[in-house]
Amino acid sequence: HGMELYLSLASLYLNGKVNKDNYPRIKVPKNMDKVLACVPSRLESQRLPRKALEDVCGKPMLQRLVERLQNLSKHIDEICICTVENENNRTLVDLATEWDIGCNMGDEHDVLLNFIEAGEKYGADHLLRVTGDNIFTDPYYIDEMIRAHIEHGADYSRVDGLPVGMTAEIMSMKASVELYENMDAQTRRNSGYLTLYSYDPDHLKVLVMDAKSEHARPHYAVTVDTPADIELIRKIWVAYPGQEYGPDIDQIIGWLDNHEAERIEVNENAMIKLPGEVEIPYLEFAADLATRKSRAQFRLKAA
Repeated sequence: HGMELYLSLASLYLNGKVNKDNYPRIKVPKNMDKVLACVPSRLESQRLPRKALEDVCGKPMLQRLVERLQNLSKHIDEICICTVENENNRTLVDLATEWDIGCNMGDEHDVLLNFIEAGEKYGADHLLRVTGDNIFTDPYYIDEMIRAHIEHGADYSRVDGLPVGMTAEIMSMKASVELYENMDAQTRRNSGYLTLYSYDPDHLKVLVMDAKSEHARPHYAVTVDTPADIELIRKIWVAYPGQEYGPDIDQIIGWLDNHEAERIEVNENAMIKLPGEVEIPYLEFAADLATRKSRAQFRLKAA
């Protein structure tokens, strides 16, 4: 999810003001294509070991995310944990069975192939990437994005402007396979940087949906990398008791707005890691993303 952080930083840089024009709500026939939520997760995290199993009010963080997607999204048809094939991650396989969701174990470096294998296993038409560190991924924006993605026949779609850790991205199965077939062996091993290859309007039909102005906080972060991050998640969760699947986006952003001293914000001075152990300054990376976004075939505002 490091790439999501960088993209959200770029969103902050590019979207100082969010277009407030109203767009009509997108309507899609009920017989929508099958959408598989691929949730990459593993237990070998360096900064916060086994973070997927960190407790959030009585349940593992990953289970909280799965239940949020299962119960609040209307357009996710199935969920699959995509993990690395080794003994350390067998626990995730067992938990997936317990939670009645899918699981696929794949190569540590070949992330896109893991997703494609999961898509083939579960008969998916579209692969929704929801990072396992992002317990507050928002189901409303997921559903808006899925509808727009299918309605416009996009290959790749994303939401811009939300806090880091609240959004996802979707790519058609067809485009995913074609992208993979056109990669050389080294690029396939770098496909953990998947957004760099899929967010490519020169070769794919790209859709970018801007968050509503009241939700546009790309400088806020609610993803989980460190002990401080998980403590923030717990504080926000307990602030809204009685909600089985956690606080909604208005509550989360409201809490962050009102707790400036406690909230975590992205580092605009970061160096951005790219494939091949290359690092570039954030503003250079943001300029590249500005170009990609300007060439997107479809630009929408969330309804």
